[in-house]
Amino acid sequence: MNKQWAYLLILGLLAFISSSLKAQTLPEKGQWDAGFDLGFLFANSATANFYRGQGENNIHRILGNFYLQEEIVRELDHTYDTAEVELPEDMKYKPTISIGFHGAFMLAEEFAIFLQANYARLKTVDAFLLHYNDIQFPTNTVESYAICPIYGIEERTFIDIGIQRRYQLGSITSWFFETGINFTNTLVKEHKIEIGTLSYSIKNNYKNTSYVPNTNYQQYDIRQGGIGWGTMVTLGALFQFNEQLSLHLATTGYYTTTRLTGYEGFRLHINPIVRLIFQNL
Repeated sequence: MNKQWAYLLILGLLAFISSSLKAQTLPEKGQWDAGFDLGFLFANSATANFYRGQGENNIHRILGNFYLQEEIVRELDHTYDTAEVELPEDMKYKPTISIGFHGAFMLAEEFAIFLQANYARLKTVDAFLLHYNDIQFPTNTVESYAICPIYGIEERTFIDIGIQRRYQLGSITSWFFETGINFTNTLVKEHKIEIGTLSYSIKNNYKNTSYVPNTNYQQYDIRQGGIGWGTMVTLGALFQFNEQLSLHLATTGYYTTTRLTGYEGFRLHINPIVRLIFQNL
């Protein structure tokens, strides 16, 4: 979804509040609520360094490949030394749109259990330095290098199960608190480098074998990622349109593990959201 459209949708929802708010009645026990989330995910950047070109997806699988070196040298018009590669040290994710579903069942007037799922597609982009040699003047001591993009794309699905407590503030507003267990499914979709006009995937799809062009080498659909777990907390405000419709403005914090090899520790992620809820279902 285009970010400009997301901004317009949020502004439209906020404008709708002023003309539609109505004194709220407390939800009844046994009532179902359901709706949709739209937000921005600010993922912790510690796991972005999975894509820096070391470890499972090693950049030298491409740069050190005898057959690929020939076309890289042609592209650069220079030879290069695989030992002279400077990888990025601090990759970061770009903030991205998240979308999701929320459902709750009222156990009491202001107390509910809920299930929600949110999806986001994350991207991280940086560059590595490929030092090369001057073919025409091999004794040239001036340092020469190419700046080459490296990037990764992953999908994350957050599934939360927990409890919600509401506190009425006035005739049309409440604030609410949610907490529960989180399961985060991470899936690496792309991991690539670019050298001039050349583009290579450094995702390890050949297991421990080297790529040889024009052969029947088998590529494996290796799943990189997995399901992590942790906790989540949401704090927000509820605005009542009428007995059937309300708007939630909230921020969710996730403290979860991410199943990327070498980066499995607990990290904090922040997800501000706008939630449109249909009530009394």
